[in-house]
Amino acid sequence: EFESLMPIQFYIENYSELKAELLNRPTIKSVESVFSLSASLYKEGKLENMAIYGADIGSVYINEDTILYEGRFVENGAREVMATPIFLKQHSLSLGDSVTCLFKTASGGTNAATFKIVGVVGYLNSEMNGNLLITTSDALAPLIRINDGALELHLWLNEGVDEESELTKLKELLSDRELDVQSWSEISWIAPVLPLYDIMIIII
Repeated sequence: EFESLMPIQFYIENYSELKAELLNRPTIKSVESVFSLSASLYKEGKLENMAIYGADIGSVYINEDTILYEGRFVENGAREVMATPIFLKQHSLSLGDSVTCLFKTASGGTNAATFKIVGVVGYLNSEMNGNLLITTSDALAPLIRINDGALELHLWLNEGVDEESELTKLKELLSDRELDVQSWSEISWIAPVLPLYDIMIIII
């Protein structure tokens, strides 16, 4: 009954080492890990399709531009989630409810975890306001059996850095690691539905 869940086929390993290497570049301001998972919500004996993202606090999903309608932001490592209004409406849930999510793990199995909805959020980019829950990378990574890894890395460049030039240099630098480097402006409109086999380093 869990066959509809997308498996985690590839992910970025040795995240800490790669992050340190990237931060040594004077062009890069910060590096953030992101996990974007196809998942199922277990509710009243039935499975309902959804997505859950794990992101670092300060990332594109959890930052000062995130619109907080109700509640608060999630805390690092806690079994907490923020929900979009679309998610709450689609699944008839509210702030303060607990939700049980099922997702594939890096080892090929299926895991389930229960989270408390502590916030209701929205984004200026309407494409990000889907059927979605957001938690922290620290909370989600161990649940999907990924240690020191990520599905995506988001890079923030220092002010004045030429994005196109940096994109070219990063592609050359990482060419032997089978990592796809893209500009956020090129892929942000499809970010909520990126397949898990696209291992990306995204320049914000």
